[in-house]
Amino acid sequence: EEQVVMYAHSLILQARSNYFARALNSEWKEANQGIIRKPNISPTVFERILQYIYGGRLMVDDEMVTDLIKAADELCMEDLLQGCERHALTTICRSNVLDMMQLASQHNLAQLKRECLDFIASNIDYLKRGKSILTLDSDVLKDILSLDQLDLDELEIWKIAVRWTYYQQDLDWEKCSLLDFPKGSGCVVVQVTSNDGTKDSCQDEDNVQDYASDDDEYADARVPLRGTTVHLGKPNDVDEDIFRQTTHSVFKPVTTHNVIQMSSSMHEDLRRQIAPVLSAIRFMRIPSVDFLRLIEGTGLLPVQLCTKATISQPKLILQYRATRDGFDATNFHIACDQRGPTLTIVRTDNGMIFGGYNGSSWSRHPTGVYSTSRSNFLFTLKNREHPTRENAVFGIKGDGSAAAYSKADYGPTFGVGHDLYISSNCNLSCLSSSTMPSTYNGIGASSTALAGSSNFRVQEYEVFLVN
Repeated sequence: EEQVVMYAHSLILQARSNYFARALNSEWKEANQGIIRKPNISPTVFERILQYIYGGRLMVDDEMVTDLIKAADELCMEDLLQGCERHALTTICRSNVLDMMQLASQHNLAQLKRECLDFIASNIDYLKRGKSILTLDSDVLKDILSLDQLDLDELEIWKIAVRWTYYQQDLDWEKCSLLDFPKGSGCVVVQVTSNDGTKDSCQDEDNVQDYASDDDEYADARVPLRGTTVHLGKPNDVDEDIFRQTTHSVFKPVTTHNVIQMSSSMHEDLRRQIAPVLSAIRFMRIPSVDFLRLIEGTGLLPVQLCTKATISQPKLILQYRATRDGFDATNFHIACDQRGPTLTIVRTDNGMIFGGYNGSSWSRHPTGVYSTSRSNFLFTLKNREHPTRENAVFGIKGDGSAAAYSKADYGPTFGVGHDLYISSNCNLSCLSSSTMPSTYNGIGASSTALAGSSNFRVQEYEVFLVN
């Protein structure tokens, strides 16, 4: 807008604003002939401010509230600022909440900031996808990512932080090589090169070798267990009789990694950019061993955090195999009751492979009893009909009070209804079933997500003790 001259009484301005009181002191007034220039405040906004100064009436609309907040803060008009904040609280929506959050942080609007954070936490699944979250200042993004009520796992939080870092460095944030995780248990590993393209001599040769891809070909899945990760894999050419071997499980750890070459200057810029954000987000305050192990190869984490990722993973001990020990539920309970956390893996007669983790002990209750665990989950490993549903994890809804169900004539059973029920002698009938989502939920959750149908016949299942 073109410059507009407005007139006002200096005494009234000084009485209503500390800014004008300082600006219009006698010495300044004589030197500047009583003229105040405010090119950063539009005439329309300043006219509203003058109306408020003279009449005490706040006239604010949705389109102008942001500019009025900025001007009121600059002019040290606390009462006008509070009035604008109250109006801004009524305008919060998905399309403006991130801008409002930035505004609240810049101008110390505590109530607006709290409301924005609550709204963001409730709508993060929508907000995380767009560009707007990448434009935020680092301290604003830190406030968001450190929310305890944020319904995102560590990997989703990491993705936001990395995309933000790429955007801040004017890189292609939609195609981040650091987020190109291999399927299954693999990690992204950065191999730093000198700026002329040759390998950085300072990089530890042994370290890079540790991340080399395995030659073995496995279709594997990452299964989170008690704050760490166990990688389960299955050979592509499994023989139909392999489940009947009595010495080893067909599921075994496997590792493949995506090694990315990056210039030392670019890597240092990314490391420096992401550093202030990492200090506050949830998985750095309460380190998750499995997740730190997943991302430490990027070289973007502080060294002291990476050392925490060297803790050994839980050990799986094959405790029960149905084809070896008998499909009757009594045999399952004899082998597995009161043994602590267990991992169950099931293969149906149509080739589906899935299972569940129970963080509490099984028991042989005559009429049935639920056990409580917030760490339980169900998962899929192989889905012939819908390959995109492989390697899915379904977590507990609510307080986990019905996480697992123990009954003397039931095999491993999870959730109310039940989300996963393995019947006694499950190889002889299709009584085993799934009613998910009931107690368990996640992307793609349905009664057919595990076995391809709500009722199924089991070819084999194994139960591992998790130590």
